[in-house]
Amino acid sequence: MANPETITSASAFTRRTLLVASVGAVTPAPFKGIASVDSSHTMVVDPATSLWTQWKTAQDLTDVLCQKQQSLETRLMQMIRASDGVDDVEGAEAGCAIEEEIYRTRWAAADLAVGYSEAKKDEERAADIARDLADALAATPASTVEGVAAKLHAVLREGEWCENCPEFPWPQVRSALTDLVRIGRLDSFPTF
Repeated sequence: MANPETITSASAFTRRTLLVASVGAVTPAPFKGIASVDSSHTMVVDPATSLWTQWKTAQDLTDVLCQKQQSLETRLMQMIRASDGVDDVEGAEAGCAIEEEIYRTRWAAADLAVGYSEAKKDEERAADIARDLADALAATPASTVEGVAAKLHAVLREGEWCENCPEFPWPQVRSALTDLVRIGRLDSFPTF
């Protein structure tokens, strides 16, 4: 296990290094022998952007697992229907409990063959992770235009009930996000 003092010192050193680099880029060096710091390669890491990247990956995985689970559910239902016989209307009340048990047995066998329940659990775990990351993203202050755009993108993806939803506030949020992408010249920002 890492020493907490070492981690704190390393974190402080990193913050201090970034601060010195950014200040050095805008002020001339006080001595002739010291060159100014080249900040063109210094990246400002926005914690919101970093969380958004993690959230987007988790959300994309959730979407894939949801589609898989839905496909398996369809197969499961087809298998159960195919194994159903013609229902006997007479004695339905007496045989109701037996029929329910037969249905549960068929469902369990088909589920085992298809893997629906496992796929459903995988999807739920991925959704929980994505939800936790979305909560963390919402609670994390953005320090760049890209970070604000990332937060708005997550709000859109989580909140809209349909793609390009015409109801308030979604067109307005999309408009604000488009403005941020344009103002921030975020050419590599994903489409939304």
